[in-house]
Amino acid sequence: MATYDYEENFVEALKDIPSHSLKRKLVAMKNIVVKRLQIEREFKDLHNKLEAKYEALYKPIYEKRSRIIDGTEVINSQDIQENMAKLDIKDSNEPEDNKEQGIPEYWGKAIANTDQFAPFINEKDKKILKHLTNITADIQETGDFTLNFTFSANEYFDATLLTKEHILNKKDLSIEKIISTQISWKSEEMNPTVEKKTKKIKNKKTKDVKTVTKTEEVPSFFNFFKSYDVTGKTKNEAEDEDEEDEFEIISDEYELALFVKEELIPYSIEYYLDMNKNEADEMDEDEEFEDEDE
Repeated sequence: MATYDYEENFVEALKDIPSHSLKRKLVAMKNIVVKRLQIEREFKDLHNKLEAKYEALYKPIYEKRSRIIDGTEVINSQDIQENMAKLDIKDSNEPEDNKEQGIPEYWGKAIANTDQFAPFINEKDKKILKHLTNITADIQETGDFTLNFTFSANEYFDATLLTKEHILNKKDLSIEKIISTQISWKSEEMNPTVEKKTKKIKNKKTKDVKTVTKTEEVPSFFNFFKSYDVTGKTKNEAEDEDEEDEFEIISDEYELALFVKEELIPYSIEYYLDMNKNEADEMDEDEEFEDEDE
């Protein structure tokens, strides 16, 4: 039978129920929740196996996409002729119309146009993300998966592959460990996750003023590459707020990784073209009209 994560909370809450008959009914209701959890676990197991199977079928498609992006794929005009006609786009052999190699800065622009990452991207990030050439996911039947970020040679770090591995608890399939590549920046100046900040401090007694320089962490896309581990810990046993925050942080990071796996990778063209921006603008306009009506 599946385990119920909130058993202790349920027991405590039940103490506030004065009616014995009502307690019996609530215990029966809780057992229904547990039985549903068991079925849900079977569903998740099957879902993970199917996802891994079909990810292998997607692979040749993603590889072709990657070749189009880097400019090594020769596009067959017949394959896109129908769509070109619908869009009223004519083929051209003029040098001016065929000047770019592949699709420049494809993944960097796609990431920058997401609501999930855009608020954290700084100016250094933008320069580094120009070197991002591909994002892929390795998906296991267990539900574990690894995100792979491939970069061209650059002046910021030596590695050409940054990874983020997500390991699930095998009992309830919750995220319990994230292992990210530790980035070795070529210098502190090249590191977009930190910034030197100077402050002037005045001595209250002597009135002397001195300048102190501190290195502080700043918002950056590359803070995405951090590792977390709550293996062997449970929410109910969290002794302080810091431990509770651990679960919230790893859960948020997992949700962000799921977005990359399930949205950004398969539908990257929508983010590259910033198609979702138009939808957001339409929603804002609808809200404005609603406010005016009120």
